[in-house]
Parts: sequence; structure tokens; C-alpha cells
Amino acid sequence: MLNIELNKKKTIFFALKSIFGCKNWRITRICNQLNIGKNLMVEYIETDLLIEISQHIEKQDLQVGNNMKEQQRKDITRLKTINCYRGLRHKLNLPARGQRTRTNATSKSKF
Repeated sequence: MLNIELNKKKTIFFALKSIFGCKNWRITRICNQLNIGKNLMVEYIETDLLIEISQHIEKQDLQVGNNMKEQQRKDITRLKTINCYRGLRHKLNLPARGQRTRTNATSKSKF
């Protein structure tokens, strides 16, 4: 399913969170559209239902997983090439959204 093996010991809600780009609101909407309980354990779900979930995500053209990572990478590269403020912050490996840099952001900078 989307190149991700879901954890059998978790509920479907928390197992789908392991897919990059699947957040709470998106998982809730998918479960509501397919009439699946969010508290259903993955080990008790039939494979047909798991296939139906992955087909539903693909049919709705939701960007998750590697597609979303690639889109983010393209967006950051575009910002860097047009030399906008956010692009320059990405080039310098500094926080790009107005965070404090005097005391925090040590994990972002490499100094």
C-alpha cells in the first residue's frame, strides 16, 4: 500500500499516520468516505479493504508519500532559483518562517 507496510498492532487511524502526508483530517475524511471505523485494528482488516483504501487515495489524486516529498523538493528548488527571501534562507540553512535565530534554531544551523 503506497510502498508502506502498515503496523499490524495499531489502529487504522494511527497506522495511516505512518504514510508521509497523511494527517488527522485527511485520515478522518478517508475513513468517513469509506465507512471504516478509525478504531479498527489493522490486523483484523481484510486485504481487500486495505487495497480499497490505497485505491481511494490514488483515485482522489491525494499527494502523499514520495509524490509529496518530490513536490516539496521542487518548490524549495524553485524558491532558491528565483532568489526570494525564503529561498535565500533555505540556501543558508536558516529558519525560513520567521523563527527566532538568536538562541534557538541550533538544530537548523550547522555552525
